[in-house]
Amino acid sequence: VIISGNPFANFDFAAFAQARWGARVVLDYRDPFALNPRFKYSAEARSSVTSIEAGYNFQADLILAVNNECAQLVVGHEEHRTAVVPNGFDDRIAATVTPAALGDGRINFVHAGSFYYYGNVDDLLGALDPRRHCLHHVGRAPEFAPAMLESGRLQLHGLQPYPTALSIVAGADCGLVFLTDSGFESTTKIFDYLCFDLDVLVLSPDDTPRGPLSEFGAAGGKLHWVKNTPEALSRFLASYTPSPRRAGFGERYSRATSARHLLGLLGVSGDGAQ
Repeated sequence: VIISGNPFANFDFAAFAQARWGARVVLDYRDPFALNPRFKYSAEARSSVTSIEAGYNFQADLILAVNNECAQLVVGHEEHRTAVVPNGFDDRIAATVTPAALGDGRINFVHAGSFYYYGNVDDLLGALDPRRHCLHHVGRAPEFAPAMLESGRLQLHGLQPYPTALSIVAGADCGLVFLTDSGFESTTKIFDYLCFDLDVLVLSPDDTPRGPLSEFGAAGGKLHWVKNTPEALSRFLASYTPSPRRAGFGERYSRATSARHLLGLLGVSGDGAQ
């Protein structure tokens, strides 16, 4: 039985599955829980949820995390069998996608999802040259000044079905990712960017590659790590040219690849034999 969280209360089902069926239990942490640096617990609350997670993990035959840093945030990871199974793009849908025609000779950046509190896009928008660049946003967006919407720097596509969102991503040159100070995330949207072998612009509190994101797209210079300031962004944009696409390169980041890795961890072959 494989149980994924968040929500983590689902992990209570592990005890039932073991008692009723004698099942092997895999707890799949798609996010860290008790030791998550972004969860601002009080000391008392942190102690309480740490105890809760320790109880969950005690029941597990295998614990999964999305990257090595998140694996280190599993309570008691030293005592339990813990492995990394990355998120990935949905290859079944991606195979049906036709790239959207975004081109008018400009370099097209794309951001999919919401702009969270750490995702300040104002400096990037200010640095874009509307004659050379355009940022396409798919998803919920904050209020932008009318002058910005009329400037040609930004195109809002709003909420879209996943296949349509992927079409817009596939038509762009470079995907946009924001990184927090903690830097432990390997945000899901990066897999959609890598699916189509886009360049990736990581806007970070500093310009030093770190954390799990630094491992993506390194081959071929696909990942660009830039401090999220007007000066650093202007320097990057002045010289940035999209890199060529590599046919078939994104397959390594697919959910099918992650599923095969998980089957190997469980000692199951692709045809279900053990």
